[in-house]
Amino acid sequence: MFDPVSTPDVQALVYASFAQLRHCRYLLLRIQDPAAARRWLRQDAVMGLLKARGQLGRETAQDEALAVAFTHTGLLRLGLQEDADFPFPSAFREGMNQPDRARALADANVETWRWGDLPGEQRQDVHLLLAHFRRTPFDEQGPLSAPALQAGGLELVQSVPTCPAFIERNEDTKESRLFEPFGFRDGLTQPVLHSTAERSRRLQQRREIDREMADDSVVADGEFVLGLPNEYGDLSYAPDDARWPSAGASANAPPHFGSHGSYLVVRHIRQHVDRFEAFDAAHPPPREGAPSLTEQMVGRRKDGAPLVQQPMPPADLDGFRFRVNDAEGFQCPLGSHIRRANPRDTLGSDVRSGVANAKLHRLIRRGRVYAGECQQADHGACGHADGRRGCGKGLFFIALNADLDRQFEFVQQRWIAHPQFADLDNESDPLLGGRGEAAFSVQSPTAGTRTTGLPAFTELVGGGYFFLPGLAALRFLAETEPAPGPPAQ
Repeated sequence: MFDPVSTPDVQALVYASFAQLRHCRYLLLRIQDPAAARRWLRQDAVMGLLKARGQLGRETAQDEALAVAFTHTGLLRLGLQEDADFPFPSAFREGMNQPDRARALADANVETWRWGDLPGEQRQDVHLLLAHFRRTPFDEQGPLSAPALQAGGLELVQSVPTCPAFIERNEDTKESRLFEPFGFRDGLTQPVLHSTAERSRRLQQRREIDREMADDSVVADGEFVLGLPNEYGDLSYAPDDARWPSAGASANAPPHFGSHGSYLVVRHIRQHVDRFEAFDAAHPPPREGAPSLTEQMVGRRKDGAPLVQQPMPPADLDGFRFRVNDAEGFQCPLGSHIRRANPRDTLGSDVRSGVANAKLHRLIRRGRVYAGECQQADHGACGHADGRRGCGKGLFFIALNADLDRQFEFVQQRWIAHPQFADLDNESDPLLGGRGEAAFSVQSPTAGTRTTGLPAFTELVGGGYFFLPGLAALRFLAETEPAPGPPAQ
């Protein structure tokens, strides 16, 4: 069976956040000239920035990295010829912005978004996403400069810079702490991929205390990488290009065009920080040392400490179970954001089945805080007189998964946006909203409380589904001319 540890073909974004490369920008592009775009993509200067799974041993030494992903329309523009027997799944083909799907996801005002994966009356559709990471601030040189992109047949729809001030990097320990604009620790509760489990120091420390609970976070690689074993024990489905078998690929090439790829869910989320801070100030903790209402809404203290009392050491912010440690929600409310995003052991007949069920719906998150107006040109040392961390305006959310329907869309529809999640009475997610009332309940052994009329703390301004190809598939797209036929969409 395929060994994911030895594979050099997977783009490293699946396995690495590149947090040591604190400067990041997301380039959203349209393909105007497919032939020029293929020439641009196959440049050594571009391919050299792409980091593969097998290069991560040298991760801390690199100064720059790139990830490349396409919408379905973008793949067609570049020459994809879908194999009728192995097509891309309908969610990816139709797009996040498809009206019925947008309604199911509880996405409002989709037509007024800045960009999407389908054209709209006011939004521009995007074909290509470049996630560009650097150790130092960006300049207008090289293959990702505006002139080089234009010469490569690519039209820039939007450049989304991120704010490095929201990443605290300890160069001694090589550890990074991420924060989000509301002031909370972010990037916690990430799944540990099976192929990396034995090399995860934090996981090994957790296993010394409680091996069974520690392995709650270990998830099969095939839940995120196509063509690898998933939690069902099957190889996750990989779509194909009809030209792939006849392309003269080497013996080391994967069996399908889609093998070793992943799907990216991108959500451009504006966060209303002033609104959130005003609400927080109006709802102080009921007593000294108690969590505030906004901390209960999140499910964590601002420093990342979970509200659930956990058996793991305080430094371990992920060592707990909801059913075991707080079944009634008296510590961490049942409708809190962290319970909705990952119910852990609660949605099953027992702990074991609950954990197994949760593993079928996990996501790897790779987004960052995007920057607003800032007097610091590189956003590297920005800050505010009022003590805020930086110039962040919101989150450019990126999640990786192998099955859009079973993973992201299930989580969004059944957990995040569902008004009866955990048997609640018509309540939305307190941070992201949903189909229920803007209300939040706090459970108590005596008398709980319900706060209504929550303001909208966030709003979506863009989003779409992208495919992150393996490196062999990227080279194939760059080097293979499309067969004669109808023009690409």
